[in-house]
Amino acid sequence: VLFELEDLKEVSEQTKDQIKYICNHKVTGRVTIHRVLNPEAWETRDTYLKIEGTIHDDSGKSASESDENPKGGDVYGAVVEAAT
Repeated sequence: VLFELEDLKEVSEQTKDQIKYICNHKVTGRVTIHRVLNPEAWETRDTYLKIEGTIHDDSGKSASESDENPKGGDVYGAVVEAAT
């Protein structure tokens, strides 16, 4: 699934300076994963998993009504674009 972050709170002061976050999010879509680009991140957890995939438009809107949806299968680019 594709998540949209709605709220992020850093709570280190409440956890004896351990870096921790509390967040609220909502599911905004479905993604088919075709390939994991950095499988080593699964073990090391140094960064997020990066994938190639396809975002599925379940909104029922036509492409002209939904220009915000990424074209093709550039899921990583869509996530980066949404975060900036």
